[in-house]
Amino acid sequence: MRIRWRAALAALVAGWAAVGFARQGVATFLCSAAETLAQGRKSAHVSVDASDTAQLFFAKRGYVPVQRNTVNVGDEWLANTSMRKELAAAEGGVQ
Repeated sequence: MRIRWRAALAALVAGWAAVGFARQGVATFLCSAAETLAQGRKSAHVSVDASDTAQLFFAKRGYVPVQRNTVNVGDEWLANTSMRKELAAAEGGVQ
């Protein structure tokens, strides 16, 4: 199966996996790439606003909850959780 990366990335950013992308490792691949890029740029941490469904995924990767949020989307209020992962100490890193 050919992976449509743009759609997969949009799904990861939205915090959910579209039916055709679930359980294929796409989110793991993209998240690892983002963490590697952040570490290469000497960032001290990475953060995400995770949907309730995606929280477990990020927790398994070492992210910890920071705060609970509500977001207005149209005429609905949705909840998510800001999560943060500390990266390996990098001298002169970005906070």
